[in-house]
Amino acid sequence: MPDTAPLTIEPLPLPEHEFRTLPGRMRRHAAERPDHPAIREGERTLTWAQTCALAERAAKLMIAKGLTRRAVVSIVADTPMDYCVAYLAGLAAGGCVAPMPVTASDETLATMIADAAAPCVVASASQKDRVEAILASKPELAGVAKLSLDFEADGWTKLLDMDLPAPAAGELPQIEPEDLFNIIYSSGTTGIPKGIVHTHLFRSRQMPRFTMNGVSGESRTLLTTPLYSNTTLVAMIATLAEGGTATFLPKWNTQTWLSTVEAQKITCCMLVPVLVQRLFKAEELAKTDISSLELTICTSSPLAAATKTEIIARWPGRFIELYGLTEGGVSAMLDLKAFPDKAGSVGQPALNSDLAILDDDDRPVPQGEVGEVVGRSPAMMAGYHGRNDLTEKALMRLEDGRVVFRSGDLGRIDADGFLYIVGRKKDMIISGGFNIYATDLEDALHAHPDVTEVGVVGAPSEEWGETPVAGVVLRAGASADAQAILDAANARLGKTQRVSALHVMEALPRNAVGKVLKPDLLAAVKDRAPDARMSR
Repeated sequence: MPDTAPLTIEPLPLPEHEFRTLPGRMRRHAAERPDHPAIREGERTLTWAQTCALAERAAKLMIAKGLTRRAVVSIVADTPMDYCVAYLAGLAAGGCVAPMPVTASDETLATMIADAAAPCVVASASQKDRVEAILASKPELAGVAKLSLDFEADGWTKLLDMDLPAPAAGELPQIEPEDLFNIIYSSGTTGIPKGIVHTHLFRSRQMPRFTMNGVSGESRTLLTTPLYSNTTLVAMIATLAEGGTATFLPKWNTQTWLSTVEAQKITCCMLVPVLVQRLFKAEELAKTDISSLELTICTSSPLAAATKTEIIARWPGRFIELYGLTEGGVSAMLDLKAFPDKAGSVGQPALNSDLAILDDDDRPVPQGEVGEVVGRSPAMMAGYHGRNDLTEKALMRLEDGRVVFRSGDLGRIDADGFLYIVGRKKDMIISGGFNIYATDLEDALHAHPDVTEVGVVGAPSEEWGETPVAGVVLRAGASADAQAILDAANARLGKTQRVSALHVMEALPRNAVGKVLKPDLLAAVKDRAPDARMSR
């Protein structure tokens, strides 16, 4: 009989792992290397002693304002250096930090703030009026303490101030492994994002995969994506946990990024594919010394094959492509230069992780065949905040009893254990009864030298049910016309795969970490005359 017991999240063990909290590591670094720079933004630098003193004073204030152990503190801000200190303060106070996406609509942001049910909300000056309006619109948020990062105003208490009283020894709570670390609201493309809850044990168990790849107390890490994104957080936390230096760029600028790497001798960076593409398009890349880079990590979506070829030829240091879910469980890493013949993959299972490929009946497929990617690992979320129903839907039990996460991605594993992602399960296009994987079509279009960005979606078709339609961004000064690009791509594809229409666009719709928003792309091209159609 099938096992009908409730599904529970069961992380894999991580042998010989020593649990250590980020607030505990912060205090250790402040004692052992007080003058070493901890965080930087522009001309500002805070040493480890300064960072710890400021964060612990802010933690004491948060507790005085009602933050209790495991309660949530929401942060709505776009000032990364102050944001980082507030994050550390929330953790040191025993709280669970909820970094809110400032790019969300007012309605969505209000729903997330209400969902977090935080006794304290932290905001930067640019978000002050927005937060005030949201708090006033929700009766259940009456009485929430308002803490400011970089401004003074009636009704707000300044959070970061060295004149605040320091906590006495033992006044701040002792953190336990199952205490809550953060709630990350997913950047889903439809509906209200889900709150993904991580514990301190989750974050502690993520650290070895970074230290084994070179992150250390001497790392100088450059971060450019928002702090409400797990993409940023994993690199920031790893660097700070080891006592290194995290440098923040509040807004992406290619020239600023390059000059910062050169001037500060940056050793580590976290990027997303669209930013890698922008760097390779920049003339300044060849004129700037970025040889200090020892480790580059890229995540959020798979890199295009053409981009990987350029990385192998031109990029300094190790380049790691990281594939996984914010929820944890499903995780792979590719050391691109060590395995150039596997560049089409996203690597092998990460440290102590377990992956499998399942068919539509949730049974393992033969090696090399396509199915849904599922997995489990030592770092797995505690669940979706307040939504046990959604948590259970994200899980499934294999025939052997293992409980794994569903990724929603379609992939295959080769004979050497390397995982190849072919698309999202929801993104699969069914045209004339044939399954078409958008990534295959995107790779074919990206192979043209004039194409810098591409997204393929399934558009409604009376004849075929769905038909593949592409949006592309061309490089400056592109010489090829749209029809030539489409014809060249279709010549590389099978008859049942061919792209029916191509739209040249100024930019593809993306979220804050560079993922193409497929529903928005479909809406943008749906009623637009294409620049090229498939040749018959």
